[in-house]
Amino acid sequence: SRIVIFVRTPTQVADIRKALEKKNKSHATRIAQLTGTMRGLERDKLVDTETPLGQNDHERRIMQRFLNPDNDTSQGACFLISTSAGEVGFDLNADHMVCDATTIDSLIQRLGRVNRRGFGEARIHLFAEPRKKEKDGNLKKLAGLDLAIANTIDLLQDVKDVSPKNIAALKADG
Repeated sequence: SRIVIFVRTPTQVADIRKALEKKNKSHATRIAQLTGTMRGLERDKLVDTETPLGQNDHERRIMQRFLNPDNDTSQGACFLISTSAGEVGFDLNADHMVCDATTIDSLIQRLGRVNRRGFGEARIHLFAEPRKKEKDGNLKKLAGLDLAIANTIDLLQDVKDVSPKNIAALKADG
C-alpha cells in the first residue's frame, strides 16, 4: 500500500516520520517526505524518474512508488508525508490517505492524489481538532483560515462519497 499523509507544517512532517520510525524500525527505509521548505534541487532529485536509482536512494525509491504506481513491484507499505507541497504539481497516486482538516480547495487537491486510476478501495482518514470553547462555554469565534477549515468540516459532516468530483459539487452547491 502507498499511504500519503498530509499535514500543515514541516515540523509535523518530521514528528510523524519520527513516530513511524519509532513504531517500526523497518519504516525508516519506506518513508519519503515532501515539504515546501525543500530546496528546488532536493525536490527535483526526489521526483526524478529519469536517473537510475542508487543503492541509498531510499526516499527516491519510495517516491517512485507514488509517481509510477503501474511499475510498482515493491512489497510492503510505504509512506509519503507531505505538506501542501504535495497537493499540486505532481502526479501522485496513493492507495490511502491520512490528513488533517484543511480548506475545501486543499482537500479537493489532496483527495485527487488518492486512487487516481480507480483501482481498489481507498481509505481516507480526516482528523480535525475539536472547536475550542471560551471560558463562558460558548464556541470560540473563528476567522480566516480557522473559519474556512471549520466550514469544510461542517460541509463534510454527512458525506459518504469523498471523491473529488462529489466534493467539488458540494462546494458549488454550498
